[in-house]
Amino acid sequence: MKLARLSILSVCALWFGVLGCNSPEPAVDLSDIAVNNGSTSVTVSSTNDKSAAQPRSGGTLRVLLGCNDSLDPAVGDCHAIYDEVYARMMAITDDPANSIIPDLAESYSVSADSKTYTFTLRRDLKFSDGTPLTAQDFKWSWERALNPNTGSEEALGIFGAIQGAADIASGSAETLQGVMAADDRTLIVELTVPSPLFLYQVADHVAAPLSQSNVQNWDTDIRSQPGSATNQGSLPIGTGPFRVDQLGTDGGAVLRLETNPHHHGEMPSIDEVVYVPLELRANNTGQVDLAGTMLAMYESGDIDISPFGSRDTETPDGSNVPRTFSSSIAFLAFNTDVAPLGDVRVRRALVAASNVAEQHAPSAAYSLLWEGLPGFDADLAVDRYDPALAASEVAASGPSSFDTLTLCHWSNLSSGLTTRIGVADLLEDWKTQLGFEVVEAEDSGDECLEEAGIIAAYIEPTFPDPHAVLGPAATLFGEQVQVQLDEVAGIADTVS
Repeated sequence: MKLARLSILSVCALWFGVLGCNSPEPAVDLSDIAVNNGSTSVTVSSTNDKSAAQPRSGGTLRVLLGCNDSLDPAVGDCHAIYDEVYARMMAITDDPANSIIPDLAESYSVSADSKTYTFTLRRDLKFSDGTPLTAQDFKWSWERALNPNTGSEEALGIFGAIQGAADIASGSAETLQGVMAADDRTLIVELTVPSPLFLYQVADHVAAPLSQSNVQNWDTDIRSQPGSATNQGSLPIGTGPFRVDQLGTDGGAVLRLETNPHHHGEMPSIDEVVYVPLELRANNTGQVDLAGTMLAMYESGDIDISPFGSRDTETPDGSNVPRTFSSSIAFLAFNTDVAPLGDVRVRRALVAASNVAEQHAPSAAYSLLWEGLPGFDADLAVDRYDPALAASEVAASGPSSFDTLTLCHWSNLSSGLTTRIGVADLLEDWKTQLGFEVVEAEDSGDECLEEAGIIAAYIEPTFPDPHAVLGPAATLFGEQVQVQLDEVAGIADTVS
């Protein structure tokens, strides 16, 4: 598939997906609950009372399940759930001055040539079933992730700098030569070359330690039948602040997490998290209405937290709506093999008709890399909002009307819920200003990529480096982005 130059139509400081927190008669009192993921805390409130002094402990938090694949952190895409169930060697923080800190590690050291990392684990670490976690579990888990039989698309990108990683990924070896468990608490890692990204990479969900005995008989399919242990195997265990208590549809829940009594860090302030499946509903025009569906689920009390779009003018009654920020990028790309997108004037018109800044204040993005990341180039930015230019470009393209096009979402629901709300706003602008109608495909990901005229993608980098943005983009867009990735590689590799 040949794609035009990427048109960046969304934000890097994302706020339009703020949280609305439910208050009307929740199943369990959620008046003020602090949700702790082990490294950061986010307070959500179900009351208009802003004077509440301290979050109150206990209760159940009901949230929307945003993914539909696997609880295996090496192969799945349920990032938000992995953060709760699987701790890692290191943790990424929101503090720019101290962005990477030990998590399961107590400490680490780096050799003078920056090629040997020695991690010392915390004492008495345990999996959520109470069995000990040792350095050997890290070695085995990383070897498993790299093994081609596991099917991880990210493992080589995470572990590629480790000696012997490529050999396992190619199937020519089973043992990771560059990783040694010196004793139960000491893991030594030898790299082929220095890598300023390595500490961030071992904070990725792919690098989470797993229990070999559990993996040999586990069930990670979120679509499983309900039960404390499914017909396929045992529930997954990890080292995060929560552990899996239920897997499979039962009483409106797809997944239920409970606090992990063996967690090494601060305990969560709530008792359990229930993930509720999304059942999309159509609006009065017959089109799938994601924003309307989520709002209806929120107002009915099915979920306690919901994204609240920037164009929504009314706050649901009894709700506290704080703004949230994250470093992320959402963008649209045009398939030039689908008419009329092969005409550059049509593409210019669509970009010029997209009022990104109005929808996604405070920070609209106009290139894949934003200011502050190595490799950022302001000259690569796309055009800004210009309705007059949009009208003249579409008029110059010739046809007065166009066939309806299909838009495919590359990101899953977990990472792109609020992006989808913003995309719906853009599509409304295009129809109003240009008479250009686009419908969103019901499928997402690979199922609809080939036929779609427009692709919406969302990337939330796991560490502050251009590789974490351009790497996933290159997976979809191939050589076009790979060129830019190669160009910034030299810059990034000099960052210490």
